[in-house]
Amino acid sequence: MEKRELFRSFTKRVKAEKRSITPPYLNGSLSLCVDCEAPCIGECETDILFKDTEALIAIDFTQQGCTYCEACADICDKDVLSLGGENVYIKHSVYIDETACVAHHNVMCMSCKEPCIDNAINFDGLFKPIIDPTACTSCGFCLSRCPTSAIKVLI
Repeated sequence: MEKRELFRSFTKRVKAEKRSITPPYLNGSLSLCVDCEAPCIGECETDILFKDTEALIAIDFTQQGCTYCEACADICDKDVLSLGGENVYIKHSVYIDETACVAHHNVMCMSCKEPCIDNAINFDGLFKPIIDPTACTSCGFCLSRCPTSAIKVLI
């Protein structure tokens, strides 16, 4: 038996669970989205809303981010998305994977800072971008602009 096989035998393999990014204005149960025709998807001005594998409304940040235009909440007739609640912003946190970030490896890159309208990404010197969690609204625009996909959403 090789060392690698021996060490693998001690580790428990856990199947990764893919979870979706939930939309802003979430105040109801996403389970109500299953039987809904999802007019919110058509109203999204940046086309980031979609139905995931469980037929729930979710967000895809690969091309754009959320402008918080309120259109999805305005059209939701099941009150899953609603302007009246506390959850105005996307509830997930955004972080930078320093091992994948080229700026953390001394390459001049400000791709994440440029689209950040909340000014939530600051730099420690010329390199090392840092996300300010108190300013970040998790809008996702930085995710779509990062050339190495170093910005992640904590789900």
